[in-house]
Amino acid sequence: MENNTVPEHITDCNISAPQSALLQTKKRIEYIDALRGFTMFLVVVGHVMNYSLCCHESFLFIFLYTFRMPLFFFVSGFVGYRMTEKFGMHDFAANTWKKVQLAIIPCIIFFTLYSHFILNAGWGIFGPAFIYDGFREYWFTPVLFEMFVVYYLLLLSGSICGKIRYIPALFFILSLATMALGRIINIPEVWWKGIPNLENLSSYMVFFASGIIVRSNFQRFVKILNCDWFNGVVFLIWIASTFLHYIDVPVYYGTFVWSRFSGLFVIFAFFYHCRNYFAAGGTLSRIFQFVGRRTLDIYLLHFFLLPEMPQSIINYLTTTNSAIIVLTASIAVSIAIVAVVLLFSTLIRKNSNLLAHYLLGARREKQKVTETVVD
Repeated sequence: MENNTVPEHITDCNISAPQSALLQTKKRIEYIDALRGFTMFLVVVGHVMNYSLCCHESFLFIFLYTFRMPLFFFVSGFVGYRMTEKFGMHDFAANTWKKVQLAIIPCIIFFTLYSHFILNAGWGIFGPAFIYDGFREYWFTPVLFEMFVVYYLLLLSGSICGKIRYIPALFFILSLATMALGRIINIPEVWWKGIPNLENLSSYMVFFASGIIVRSNFQRFVKILNCDWFNGVVFLIWIASTFLHYIDVPVYYGTFVWSRFSGLFVIFAFFYHCRNYFAAGGTLSRIFQFVGRRTLDIYLLHFFLLPEMPQSIINYLTTTNSAIIVLTASIAVSIAIVAVVLLFSTLIRKNSNLLAHYLLGARREKQKVTETVVD
């Protein structure tokens, strides 16, 4: 849930400039905003399928599951990359506290309300189940926060050693090792699924690190994105590995990882190749970009709006073989949920800067005081 402000040079691989200028020139990139909005919408669609329609065993759900959360972590790493030569203790403390304010505090508030009023499981972090169940449905934000802390610690260490330029590659290698260790060592349940949520941290940090290393080498990555045969091969790998994962072949986890990386690449490449369309500012483009700038709002609020469907509808959807019907129903419900969330978040943002900051992670803006002269 990071602001999409990126150095201008990555919008065009043919642009070059002195590094000092690159550190100061920032702009929003339309296709990245649209990609975030698209991915956030798919998160809601997946939750509707899972919690409302109970279609979590369908091929369609598995297909979406392969890339939507990895892509979200990838984009978070992509926009969270810091191009800097120095990163001291003050930078570490300031950036970490900023993440606490903009992400963790809102997450704790909504998780506490959700636990008490929706799950009837006590008062969130004050409830007895928190130690073993962690943030439950709200796991994404704390896990992303942990990834940023690891990244900032590496930047701090790299700055001290004078090797900060190697940090993206080191972070990627560390994340691969973390994912491998998460599969082979026995971790106590309280750590695996509880407060640290090492299960999701070890599974998804590699995608966050991938976003950082791609961002740091974006001009080289563009050459891969523009390679036609490579795009075709990765697309076929995505379809094949997703199908093998769905039928549960013996190499289950291997196909799962292949499907996630290949699916992530295909979707990112699609939005990159459509960057001119998103820059043109069409209606659909503006909608996705607006959603992309409100990802934290949607993530925090949409759990309260997931409907309980009648059992007759659930039985019909779980027995029918029509993916079109399931997808149509999921999209329709998700559009309604996102629309209500955006309306509610807009009301908060327009009426109270203080509430917007602590509930939705919005940056506090200084209010302009104007005097009105009445004749």
